[in-house]
Amino acid sequence: MKTGINSLVDYREVPFEHKVVLRYPDAEYMRKKMNALTRSRKETLQVEDVLPGDVVMLTLASEMPRFNKPMVPVTVGGGLYDAELEGQLIGLKKGQTAQLTVQGQPVTVTVKDVRRTMFPEPTDEDVKAFTADAYGMEGIETVEAYREKLQEEFVSDQRNSAIYGTMQDIMDYVLTHSDWNFDEGELNDFYEESLNNLKEQVRSENGMELDELSDAEIKRFVGADSREALEKFMREQAEPMLASFVWSAVCNGKDPAALSVDEAAELGWDFLEKYVRDSITFEEEER
Repeated sequence: MKTGINSLVDYREVPFEHKVVLRYPDAEYMRKKMNALTRSRKETLQVEDVLPGDVVMLTLASEMPRFNKPMVPVTVGGGLYDAELEGQLIGLKKGQTAQLTVQGQPVTVTVKDVRRTMFPEPTDEDVKAFTADAYGMEGIETVEAYREKLQEEFVSDQRNSAIYGTMQDIMDYVLTHSDWNFDEGELNDFYEESLNNLKEQVRSENGMELDELSDAEIKRFVGADSREALEKFMREQAEPMLASFVWSAVCNGKDPAALSVDEAAELGWDFLEKYVRDSITFEEEER
């Protein structure tokens, strides 16, 4: 590699949170997960009072067009219609008319209907059927074992998120605050390789040629606003990627100048993961 380093930030001096408290899943999380076991046997019932999760049919009267509807279905607590309105529906009853305030404006609400989805309590047989071919669920055959597995996975996901999120934060800091000596030829080679890979991806997934796409098609297939924006983004990404290869080589005890770009890219980040794992203390909250 011809790209080098003028000055490199020591990753061990980058600040981060060294103590992480791992939470257990709350009741709502567990309820939704357990409901998945009996989804095929759920029932929708008409009820009188409004609770979170209910689907209510409303008549809305207001000077605001969005809240002036002869009939509109709203899932309470979902936030899909309007979180402020939904929060005020809880506790109302079927047939009741109430004066609410949304966005500082009065809204007259009449509850025409309230429907609630009810799930039966899961059984061990439900668990066996659900986990029979589920990845990572081998040996889980009872409701209690399934609950424990859900809690373990919830905590494990937080641990992994803390580790790999911290790694990413450290990488971003080092790449941003170090001083790199980029070789223009390597930057261009990396850009061309990335562009060719993208062309192949668009060709295989969409049966189209990237060079023939309009700006609207580029936005739909790739996400960039235009061809110019796409090329600009890909050129900008070449610098941090090359810098990361050089940094990885140095921290793996290699001389970047003695490696090709491909060889440097294969060295990996075991050194950083080990450092983060050794540096973070995890504590589980009390149940």
